[in-house]
Amino acid sequence: MFYTLYNLKSSRDGKPDMRLGPLSILLSGLLLAACGDTTPQPQESLSRPVKLQAVSIGNSASLRHFPAVVEAGDKAVLAFRVSGQLKRVDARPGDLVTRGQILATLNEDELLLLVQQARANHDLARVKHQRNSELRKTNYVSEYDFDTSKAALKQARATLDKAKANLGYATLSAPYDGQISLSMVENFEYINAKQAVMHIQSANIINIVFELPSHLLPRVKESGSDLSPGFTLIP
Repeated sequence: MFYTLYNLKSSRDGKPDMRLGPLSILLSGLLLAACGDTTPQPQESLSRPVKLQAVSIGNSASLRHFPAVVEAGDKAVLAFRVSGQLKRVDARPGDLVTRGQILATLNEDELLLLVQQARANHDLARVKHQRNSELRKTNYVSEYDFDTSKAALKQARATLDKAKANLGYATLSAPYDGQISLSMVENFEYINAKQAVMHIQSANIINIVFELPSHLLPRVKESGSDLSPGFTLIP
């Protein structure tokens, strides 16, 4: 529904002029446009086809160098388990040694005296216990004295075993095949128990230690066989 606006101006003869004005023509055009086809026009898609192309960097792997430190696979610090004066040093730095080979020896005189004293105490305790065992059969010895002599015999036997073991600890032997890398004592020095005497390292196994960035670790795990050590000789 719409209305038509007329131009109400009077004409020369005094009658109203019924001609359409500019405003009525404009409104008619708008109404006609609004009453036209209202079907929505399909919108054009915003996506555009894109051409892709794979770029290859080739099969050649990059070569990286990392500073490293060479260490022995097996290394140990050797020491005596008892105190004493060094009697003989049989290995020097750089010497190749085999397992069980004697490297150094302490003076055994004091240790031998301790063994003899422990053996004498053991023999005395054994004799006392045997006498108390015979007297116990006739009730001439109380049960308490019998138990005391028995405990003393066990203690004397343990002391003798310890003295014999300490005598064996007076000899320092190589724990495995290797090479002496460092000697920290000189002959005739007094050595305390567990004091470092010399270092030994394996001659067949070496470790190469270096720092690797974390982002390269997956590559190393995938191609660990590509790692190869190199040594630079300095004259």
